[in-house]
Amino acid sequence: MISPHETSYLKTHQGRVSRWYSLVLSCILGGLACLAGEAVVEASAQPGDLVTARLTHVRQRPGTYSETFLVAGTERSARIHLPPSYNGSSALPVVILLHGEGGDPRQVESMSRFAAEADRQDLILVTPWGTGEPRGWNTGGCCASNDDAAFLRELASALLAELTVDEKRIALVGYSSGGTLALQAAPELAEQLAVVAAVSPNPPTLSAHWPAVGEATSRVALLLVTSEGGSAEPTGADATTARWWAASNGCGPLPDRQWTPNGSASILSFPGCRDGIDVVLLSVPDAGRSWPGGRAISPGATNPPDTPSATAHIIDFLTRHPRW
Repeated sequence: MISPHETSYLKTHQGRVSRWYSLVLSCILGGLACLAGEAVVEASAQPGDLVTARLTHVRQRPGTYSETFLVAGTERSARIHLPPSYNGSSALPVVILLHGEGGDPRQVESMSRFAAEADRQDLILVTPWGTGEPRGWNTGGCCASNDDAAFLRELASALLAELTVDEKRIALVGYSSGGTLALQAAPELAEQLAVVAAVSPNPPTLSAHWPAVGEATSRVALLLVTSEGGSAEPTGADATTARWWAASNGCGPLPDRQWTPNGSASILSFPGCRDGIDVVLLSVPDAGRSWPGGRAISPGATNPPDTPSATAHIIDFLTRHPRW
């Protein structure tokens, strides 16, 4: 007599075999691109298949893959791009990039120009999908029933378990409401993250998501890109966020001020942080709700300023991190 455990195993195994045959068929139809690891592989989770998120279709070779899995009973998806330098033996850093409300992974990859930069900088680029309508994140607007921090935690754990990832070099980057989620989720993901960067985030609700100053168990560096005015003493919601982060990391309360080379933006850096961690506020007054140095958020939308490039500043910020 087959036990309930064996029955469950057989159902799961049969589901995986079926999806394996589907993958083989897609490779046959897709031709050499699949063999070269360049095809986008779409995966669908089966109920009961996954206790925690697993990357069931990403291969140990360069390419762009799409994964779908269950987290807390909700189907969640992400695009995972392995750069040409990925060989499965040398550990590479990871950037998890979050789109804004109404956006999607391809849109934020293109708008930020991060897709091309990931290949140049040997980064694994992961762009998750939000949920709801319009598609977004649980930051106080839509999708209140979804635990997006749990989703990101499961996703990061799956990346660490099944890809050759440098566990000390994981960054969470977000735009607009995705930037808000990056800020809100960081305390819960502090053990997994080295850096958080938020570009034009919506104002976060500090008390609902963040611990008291000094309770953070790990040190996470912060780069905040804002359109708030660049005064010597920062003001506004983003400045409040930067000051909280600076205090949490033992930084000095008064930031040092510099200007970008063309004088179009100011850089406020909080000095004396623990363990060499940086907390930086990049203020681009004419940026509005855009991604500075990127593309317009949609056709017909106002183009963002060409300089400074938020993506270039994020890459530079990552490379200067003591754990990077």
